[in-house]
Amino acid sequence: MDAIVGLAAAGKTAVFRALTSGHGSSASGSRGEHVGVVKLPDERLEKLASLTGAGLLTCLDAHTGEAKYEARRFPTPGQFVASPVAFDGKVLITSQDGDTYVVKAGPVHEIIGTNPLGEQVFASLALVGDSIYIRAEKHLYRIRASS
Repeated sequence: MDAIVGLAAAGKTAVFRALTSGHGSSASGSRGEHVGVVKLPDERLEKLASLTGAGLLTCLDAHTGEAKYEARRFPTPGQFVASPVAFDGKVLITSQDGDTYVVKAGPVHEIIGTNPLGEQVFASLALVGDSIYIRAEKHLYRIRASS
């Protein structure tokens, strides 16, 4: 199962409809969220992360909708407008203050690290090849592992 996760009014419904050609099913979850379901050939994603603008993180089981943890905060309070991105068993979440939190994907709330940029970020991170791009207020950052 795979998921489209993001903040309200970010275009997730349009993407869902385009991907499913109108053949996906949808319902309302126990917390009032809208849930769309379509079978995809990728079974790697078993947990879904939901983030509020005030920085409250919730993890749901993708198959049952059961909350694994709810309303967990980050070490530094902040506002969040960018969508989280996931790769390699991690979820990257960036606050408007430019702090990117690395959260271990899974049923336990575990922050692996924090990477502050020192300037504001309003855009979602972009994963391209071996790099992570971050569009901050004054700079465009490219981050990748050293070779």
